[in-house]
Amino acid sequence: MLGLLASLALAAPDAGGRLETHLRLGTAGCTPSTAADCRWLDFQDLLVLRGRLEDAPNDGISWRVRGAIRLRTPTGVDEVADASDNTRIQPLTFDLDEAWIRMARVQDPVVEVIIGQQRHAWGVADGISPVDVVNPYDLADPTRFDKRLGLPTASLSLRGGRVAAEAVVAPLFRPARMPGELDILADADTLFDFADLGAPNVELGELETRTDVPDARLGFAGAGLRLSAQTPDVDLALVGYRGRDSLPQVGGEALLVGFASNSDRVDVGVPVVYPVFWMAGLEAKAALPGDIAMWVEGGAFLPEETAITARRGQLDGLVGLGVIDEIPDPLPRTVIQDGQVFGRWVVGIERFFGRALINAQWVHGTPLERSRGEIKDYAALAVQVTASDTVQVLASGLTDFEGAMGTVELHALVRDQVELTMGTTVATGGSESTIGRIAPLSHAHFGAEIAF
Repeated sequence: MLGLLASLALAAPDAGGRLETHLRLGTAGCTPSTAADCRWLDFQDLLVLRGRLEDAPNDGISWRVRGAIRLRTPTGVDEVADASDNTRIQPLTFDLDEAWIRMARVQDPVVEVIIGQQRHAWGVADGISPVDVVNPYDLADPTRFDKRLGLPTASLSLRGGRVAAEAVVAPLFRPARMPGELDILADADTLFDFADLGAPNVELGELETRTDVPDARLGFAGAGLRLSAQTPDVDLALVGYRGRDSLPQVGGEALLVGFASNSDRVDVGVPVVYPVFWMAGLEAKAALPGDIAMWVEGGAFLPEETAITARRGQLDGLVGLGVIDEIPDPLPRTVIQDGQVFGRWVVGIERFFGRALINAQWVHGTPLERSRGEIKDYAALAVQVTASDTVQVLASGLTDFEGAMGTVELHALVRDQVELTMGTTVATGGSESTIGRIAPLSHAHFGAEIAF
């Protein structure tokens, strides 16, 4: 081990990075007369410094470290004393996307072991990939589902000819990064009806989360296997995974608080869990006649059932206060995730037409839809036009037929060094639309980045 560390330290690694900055001005509800009240949105990318360091001392050993430092919009300054805390007026976060060591036997069949912080990019779909479940979601930008966080894993890969196998073990759980601009409890008030407890006059007060994050025990580890094969006509892969959902789900016993001082208004601590799921999936990608690329990707998911109910001991307290006459039997129970098998899948095609690349997909289910009754269908279309060596235009749209989201971006390369981006994202939809929930995040965007 000491010899390995010494060889890493003495190597001349390859290094690189990128500096980028983004400004996002919320446009939802803004009019020319209220422009001064338009709000800057925080997608946690106000200023991002990305860096990469990697090397391969020999054919059988390599390593990589890749991360980012983020400067976020100042928050949390509630009183003058808070302004003396630099973490409040200039909040910085550090992301470690990758930090691994690879050991391999390069003879056929190739055997490869990688240990450390990794990104396992399973799937062939574009943007929304149903089987890309090993790494937790990064929803700092809640309009995108293609970003993931690094995760400590150990992987074993075998490759011989046109076939390969990859086994992954994730010993530690990491939750998804949630968006700062959306309230995950926005609809939680619909879960609580005190009339079911015999107290129709009691109002729901404040909601707060009580999160149960899996700890570092072996039983909470995730594990997966991916088998792939390349043929002259199609690339195929079978995948399987067992782990915990990185997105939080309401489930458990709600904690009723505040009723001792005001029996007509009850605050609730909402239990949030990360349920176990099993997934079996398929990937296929092929080149069709007419220079068309086509892909199919899907997974069958068996999630753990989650439900929310009240604590019997606390209901005894409500009886003692005279808020309710007796404890209901059985206790009211609201099922959030029914524990039944459901599927998510994507079918897509892509083709160049001169300088334009057209990408169309049909999406059945997103990561936010986690039971059969929630699954919706979406149509997605993206167009990329390379106008010149320095100018590119991107346009994309997504609809669930109850709401829609569209993005247009102009990318320009300045003096072969700086890439400027200007664009806008607009989302609209009713309360029944998944897309409608992110309508408040419609915004205009300006960014710049430079690689080094």
